[in-house]
Amino acid sequence: MSAFLIRRVLQIIPLLIGITILVVLLIKAVPGSPVSDLALVPGTRPEDVAQIKRQLGLDQPLYKRYFVWLGNVLQGDLGKSMINYRDVRDEIAGRLPNTLKLTVAAFLLSLVFSIPIGIYSAIKRNSIFDYTATVASVAGVSVPSFWLALMLILFFAVQLRWLPSGGTQNIGDGSLVDQLKHLILPAITLAIVELAGWTRYIRAQMLEVIRQDYIRTARAKGLNERLIIFRHAFRNALLPLITLFGLSIPQFFSGALIIETIFSWPGIGRLTFDSAVSRDYTMIMGTVLLSSTMVVLGNLLADIGYSLLDPRVKQG
Repeated sequence: MSAFLIRRVLQIIPLLIGITILVVLLIKAVPGSPVSDLALVPGTRPEDVAQIKRQLGLDQPLYKRYFVWLGNVLQGDLGKSMINYRDVRDEIAGRLPNTLKLTVAAFLLSLVFSIPIGIYSAIKRNSIFDYTATVASVAGVSVPSFWLALMLILFFAVQLRWLPSGGTQNIGDGSLVDQLKHLILPAITLAIVELAGWTRYIRAQMLEVIRQDYIRTARAKGLNERLIIFRHAFRNALLPLITLFGLSIPQFFSGALIIETIFSWPGIGRLTFDSAVSRDYTMIMGTVLLSSTMVVLGNLLADIGYSLLDPRVKQG
């Protein structure tokens, strides 16, 4: 296991470097810069703009700026924002708990509801419940998350006024109940797409397993049906689900960018969006590096879980 982990960690390093290079090239392809809007301000002289560019290092070649940034990152320094000159690491550290709170809540919602719905749909195949779950799953996968978010805000926040429309807490409150109320709508919106996909996948895996000969043998022996389903069938169906859950982590983080923007949720996704709009290059690089690291680590955990559940899987 230790050799497997060392190999995987060593593979992560060039992968993250490749991602940062790709992001730098994409940033370069986008017209404008953090100081491009200064030229539109009345009274701004060209020499002032040129001086600010020198201070930010924007007058240097792209490859030189990248290697300077990479060298600083290896020393634990993500640089400073090109817009407000705040430390990128501090900005990310202040936003990260909110993103983790949202993604973990959405992950748990997807997990708690998809497993029982998927299992019951497989057991009650072609029943009314199965057809209803199938239609709901297809609808959940098909509906755009931004449209769903707006509809939930319109219904629960505007019409019924049961839940707040955005933010993490009311001004002057900040109680646990108030924070949970603000978390409900964005977490549900982020969870629905994954919940729909997981439900269909779990149903398909369970249908494949319960048709196996050993399940028929267990039933012929008179074993309890619940014991057969959960100890024998679901345990074997769980193996590919571990990989699915790990590979779904990128969807949660990419979806958080849209959801956090719509619900004014001050997380990494909202920070990335605001940085992209203002062309804050150092902040974009910092948030992308963090998100990429979490995605890669999620895939690594999925591989580890897969090998632990099935020792027959070679760790190569």
